[in-house]
Amino acid sequence: MEGATADERPSVAVGAAAQQGRRVLFASASDSVIRLGEAHGRGELPQELARLRRYPLLGIDAVGYLPFEPDAARLFLQLVGVDLSSRAPK
Repeated sequence: MEGATADERPSVAVGAAAQQGRRVLFASASDSVIRLGEAHGRGELPQELARLRRYPLLGIDAVGYLPFEPDAARLFLQLVGVDLSSRAPK
């Protein structure tokens, strides 16, 4: 990734992994949240999370560029495996 700009690094990393024959998925953070929200609306969130977690590498671009509503943020955090419930103030 030497010489790649910060904007290019995620796609370069995903492309390199794909060239090595690894299964990868590259999507924007907003597309990922939309996909998870639609699955949640259909009652299929656990299945969608399982489908996405089959990829050894998820390249998620543009995290932090757009603010997420709290429900959307919770969906995204489920995807990346962050459990905030154990960190909530008591």
